[in-house]
Amino acid sequence: ATWPIQGSTVKNNLFGDDTQSFVQDSNNNDFRPVRGSRAANFGIGPYLKTNGPYWIPGREEEKASDPVPPTGSETVIAQRRRHVMWRNAYNCDKHQVYFGTSKEDVTSADKNSDTFIGVVSNRRNIKLIPPEWKVMPGGSDMPEEERTVYYWRVDAVTESGEVVKGDVWSFSTI
Repeated sequence: ATWPIQGSTVKNNLFGDDTQSFVQDSNNNDFRPVRGSRAANFGIGPYLKTNGPYWIPGREEEKASDPVPPTGSETVIAQRRRHVMWRNAYNCDKHQVYFGTSKEDVTSADKNSDTFIGVVSNRRNIKLIPPEWKVMPGGSDMPEEERTVYYWRVDAVTESGEVVKGDVWSFSTI
């Protein structure tokens, strides 16, 4: 048998090498199938549900980690960015999620803030971005000061109820 080798292109497969046409955003670690794509229609792929959990390899830390899209990314596909995802904190079943366009607001937010978008539990790690925070296309050709940067944070809630404040992550779109 011949096995694919990292960095090589597999020939004669069902999809070819254009992953962007059938997964959400492979450049930003989102490998869920695009609705209506061949992958979705054939039921192919490990991530068919949008409510999680979304498996992210690695060990769980004290606080939520490994955001999807990755922090600082400037190549997020706006039309496909309806969710944010992360690796859950160790031994925490609940996570509080904050999202907005002001780093200061997201950094200082609590559950009573406008940037609080909800709690995720039961080992899930995917949160729908509410429609009022519609992620708009940007563009690498736009001047940096005109691009919208989206900031988000995931706080872990321990079994005892202690909240472990997460890092503030960011992304902008194309």
